[in-house]
Amino acid sequence: MLVDSFWDSQDSVRWPFYNTGDAVRLASDIMKAKKKSTRIAPILQGLGVVAWESTKYDETLVAMAKDGQLINAVVVENIPDSAEELRHFAGQVLRESPT
Repeated sequence: MLVDSFWDSQDSVRWPFYNTGDAVRLASDIMKAKKKSTRIAPILQGLGVVAWESTKYDETLVAMAKDGQLINAVVVENIPDSAEELRHFAGQVLRESPT
């Protein structure tokens, strides 16, 4: 599963990940077969203003997780530059020899 950004349905915009925690949360929600999620955060300096973020997940990935086709996820903070490096990394992570 390669995901480089997430969709904010509230603002109808695609955002890059700003930290690994965002990617981990997205992968966790997809693995739980959630179709969407909403995070709410109070902003204390704004006299009761509340910020929220609505994220809609890729329907194909959610369906695969629901059907048991996705059983694990790995979040990589620094993606390798080439497909060959990515294959080699994935082979090491999955304890398989790269092909």
